[in-house]
Amino acid sequence: MCGILGIVGNDLLEHSRDAALDVISHRGPDDRGSWTGEQVWLGHRRLSIIDAAGGHQPMIDQATGVVITYNGEIYNYLELRRELEAAGHRFGSSSDTEVLLAGYLEWGTGCLEHFNGMWAFIIWDPRSQTAFFARDRFGVKPLYYALHAGSLLIASEPKALVMACPALRQVNESAIHDLLAEKRVRHDERTFYAGISSLAAGHWGHYRPGERAPRLERYWSDPAPACTGVWDEPDSLQRFTALLEDAVAIRLRSDVPVGLTLSGGIDSTVILDAMAGVRRRTGAGVLSYTAVYGELPDERAVDERRWARIAAAPYGNVELAEVEASNRDWLGVLRRIVWHMDGPGFSPAVFPMWMIMQQARADGVPVLLEGQGADEVFGGYAHYTAAAFLDRLTERRPSLSVARAGLETVLAGSRASSARGFLRDVGVAAVPAVRDWQSRRSTLRGVLAGERRSGRSGVPEARRARRARPGVLAGGRFERRLGADFSRDLLPAFLQYGDAVSMAHSIETRLPFLDYRLVEFGMALPPAARISAGETKHLLRDHLRGTGQHEIAGRRGKRGYPTPAHQWLAA
Repeated sequence: MCGILGIVGNDLLEHSRDAALDVISHRGPDDRGSWTGEQVWLGHRRLSIIDAAGGHQPMIDQATGVVITYNGEIYNYLELRRELEAAGHRFGSSSDTEVLLAGYLEWGTGCLEHFNGMWAFIIWDPRSQTAFFARDRFGVKPLYYALHAGSLLIASEPKALVMACPALRQVNESAIHDLLAEKRVRHDERTFYAGISSLAAGHWGHYRPGERAPRLERYWSDPAPACTGVWDEPDSLQRFTALLEDAVAIRLRSDVPVGLTLSGGIDSTVILDAMAGVRRRTGAGVLSYTAVYGELPDERAVDERRWARIAAAPYGNVELAEVEASNRDWLGVLRRIVWHMDGPGFSPAVFPMWMIMQQARADGVPVLLEGQGADEVFGGYAHYTAAAFLDRLTERRPSLSVARAGLETVLAGSRASSARGFLRDVGVAAVPAVRDWQSRRSTLRGVLAGERRSGRSGVPEARRARRARPGVLAGGRFERRLGADFSRDLLPAFLQYGDAVSMAHSIETRLPFLDYRLVEFGMALPPAARISAGETKHLLRDHLRGTGQHEIAGRRGKRGYPTPAHQWLAA
């Protein structure tokens, strides 16, 4: 995991580029490198995870002169290396960087379709005088760019671009408006800096010196959640287990220690079980971390220590480190977090995560697995139960079975959160439903009025309009909410703050649930695999029951890393 900076164009900013690279030294404290060509400069700060001796960057292919600076991990690099060797490529290191570079030489921009991992990179190709830059499918790794004085600047963090070019320190007023008026902390390609953009997830760009702007193209689209279908639960569990175990196994490839953040919830326990199995086969153990608030008595504790202990107990090779997150530290830490995040956030969970990352780095564990992404793929939030409940209520011809399914959804919502929270979620989900109903009623009235004026009966037209309208279960509120959270509203913000907080301590976090194969599998499941029999994340819970983790599988209520901020403020 690393920090990268690139400048392409007429002004290579010789006076400020070194300082700009060093301002993101926290992303890569182990090595520093730069490369200069005609109208291009590439810089790199390295966190050494794989092949510390042979993975120095920027890395150059001597035969073609193509050069790369890269941040991320290609988890399937061993398999790709064998494929590329069969195609005639020869390798001088054991790093995934060299595999990525060879993949570009072999497949061009199509190389992205072969990679399983997280990445943000810049490749300079002197053969075409073109900079090729790209970001991974889901945007796990950040990449920002700006145009100034005939040059394109690209970096891992906005602060590096601002350091390289102080003129970019201009507030994006529309982003501030969205934050204050709509509580939006993510803005697609926009940032809180007026002249700095974020390359969207699943996109790549081309830029030649002298062009007015880079050419951007999407190479990956998030799969839409399935809205109908019958699922074979035993087969789905078998496929899920196989995909998960491989996603975890390839994310354990490392030349340095790898640990796990363990909240005691469903997602991290699923990963723990797979990780403990892989480690057991090699005779190794698992070091896991959870956050605790020691100044609160046990009866008032809101942390996850009890559940994390329950999750870790069945395995003989799992060590649980309980990391103190004290109210004595949190305000001072928040000031540092804001600097690293390059903008506002919306979750106090950044504080316990900060303390966990700090402890892992002190323990010499620079890689941690996390459960991010499971909620948005497999249906973990209470507001999904509210949306599914409304879908049931508005189904065209409610039957006894539909009513029973609706009741199960209500139970799932009431168990997943407080009754007040569930009613709030129903209310929020109902607002667009009411607006949609009012719009359809207004349109139908207009159609009927027009037909009466023309002397024709409105009934057949009305029936045709009803048949043409997509059913609420065919892309209903539940599926729309799930898709929006995955691609726009929640996951992008969680990924941004997760990267910022971990890299502040030079920690690489790896996310098995965002293996693209698991995402494609999960999104293809029908709603019943997510919310069923009064449960959220039904498939994941059934998987845990199969591993013997019955108590974790039966947990009600989603907490993650709850932070007692209200108690601390009142103290």
